[in-house]
Amino acid sequence: MFATKTLPQVLVARMSQIIDSLQPHLMYFIYFSLVILAFFWRRHGRLPQSWLTFLTRLLISLVYPALIISSLTHNFRRPQLSLFWDLPAALALLMAMGALLGWISLRFHPGLKTALPDNLRRSFLFMAAMPNFVFLPLTLCSLLLDDSYLGYIILASFGGDLFLWMVAVPLIGHRRGGLIRAFAKPPVIAMLVSLLVIMVDCERIFDGLDTVYGGLQTFGKLTIPLSLFILGAHLAAKPTSEPQTATYQQANRLLLAHRFLLTPLSAQILISLLQMPSEHAQVLTLISFMPTAIASAILTPFFGGDPNFCARQVFDSHCLSVVIIPIAAWLLL
Repeated sequence: MFATKTLPQVLVARMSQIIDSLQPHLMYFIYFSLVILAFFWRRHGRLPQSWLTFLTRLLISLVYPALIISSLTHNFRRPQLSLFWDLPAALALLMAMGALLGWISLRFHPGLKTALPDNLRRSFLFMAAMPNFVFLPLTLCSLLLDDSYLGYIILASFGGDLFLWMVAVPLIGHRRGGLIRAFAKPPVIAMLVSLLVIMVDCERIFDGLDTVYGGLQTFGKLTIPLSLFILGAHLAAKPTSEPQTATYQQANRLLLAHRFLLTPLSAQILISLLQMPSEHAQVLTLISFMPTAIASAILTPFFGGDPNFCARQVFDSHCLSVVIIPIAAWLLL
């Protein structure tokens, strides 16, 4: 005989189904609300720069490393690592192709070949190589794909971080990046520690880590909301209107076309050449449609680029991505 459910049990089960169906839409609303809240707080002066700096350091130094350790050590084992070499390699190659295509664009563009100041030219090349390859893709993976893809994004970001400090930073500032600078960042250290734990491949170590997984996972889950809050605050910075020359506007439009046309096309070429599995191809495709990394606007003033141009490019590319990313996800993911 089958047990007959009472009316309260039926209602509870139905409500549970409704909540489960609404959960993805609820997360969209929460994430969007965080961006809007931070944007208006920052625009109206209620979020001081000191707080924003503290939140950024907290994200990079503690929260994101916690996500790296909990995600990698929980989802990967030593035999699997050899299957994922293409992710960091493909992202580093994608960024290298971005810088190369940026140089070719400037070299053969009749209006920009000799008209750009040196610091703006270096800023252009830096941003041509720098999609947002960590925090925004992490958010979109959790919404559009699956949480299991978070580990793929993190592994791919290893190649992106190495390229950033060894190639992109010297590109913008004529300074050496080097291995020491590349490996001295908390996310990279967390990644290396995670890979070391995985390579040991000892069940007792993993069993021991289970006691701290709860704390690491809880703390690491703050990565997405905190990164979106910081994103909204940075987008609130008003791009200066100086200098709005025809050359400046041409360079900005050319870089937007490069970001949303040439970079995705380069990604599809790499996917074909490397014969990447479908999950890895989806990750690289997603990253290729990302707007210019906010790190561009943060690092540019420090290394001698053009901060006004970078701020404008970051703002414009993120505004365009609101339209482009949903279309790209619908067509390609």
